[in-house]
Amino acid sequence: SPCHYSIYRASLCVYRTHRRMRARPSHAGQRVGAVRFGSTTGQNVSQPITKLPLRRLQWRSGLIFLTASIPPPLSAAVYSLLTLDGENGMPNMNIMTYVSPVAHAPERWYAVSLLRGTLSRDNFMAANGGVLQVLSERHADVVNVLGKQSGRDVDKLALLDQAGCGTTVVNERWPVLSKAIGCMEVEAVSYHSCGDHDVALCRMIWYKELGGPDLKVLTSGDLRALGILPPGAPSATEP
Repeated sequence: SPCHYSIYRASLCVYRTHRRMRARPSHAGQRVGAVRFGSTTGQNVSQPITKLPLRRLQWRSGLIFLTASIPPPLSAAVYSLLTLDGENGMPNMNIMTYVSPVAHAPERWYAVSLLRGTLSRDNFMAANGGVLQVLSERHADVVNVLGKQSGRDVDKLALLDQAGCGTTVVNERWPVLSKAIGCMEVEAVSYHSCGDHDVALCRMIWYKELGGPDLKVLTSGDLRALGILPPGAPSATEP
């Protein structure tokens, strides 16, 4: 059919471009470009392809993505997102490193990345917000409790009690982790679809400092050093 022939021609073009660029200097970490196939007319609509060496061809939803090498894993602060079930009020927590401050005046804004299919995402989006807890190094032992299993299957607060990690109620509503550096309530203003995550652009409503001066922020680099994250793994969001 014309559509199949169009896909064949575009794939052949990409292959030939790949062969021509293999000998060129490396610019690791840059996105190269994309080729989109017309689904109804059979015509190809292509964006200009930067002249970079191609490392990998990816096919997703009618697109061939041409990508270069990915950047190395970075060390980021580890958070736990506290959310409440809208039906029964049951609290749930997870482990997050895909959290970034994006503005500080006149209000503080954060980008919060929510993994699809998780209870934390569903609770957060239903309530349009939640509480971010900045974890300290003393929480390294409960990362697997909070991040490696779903709150749909277990009561994480009960597991925290069993692990000797208690909670403190803040603002008469939120049971935050004891020994956390601090916590903040955030309210989502907009959502953006990003692959397997939904990114919420949030404004901070309030922040409360919890930990003392002897506490240090837990980072994803610490988790790699402890073997909780594989050495080469990027920071990640867990259920």
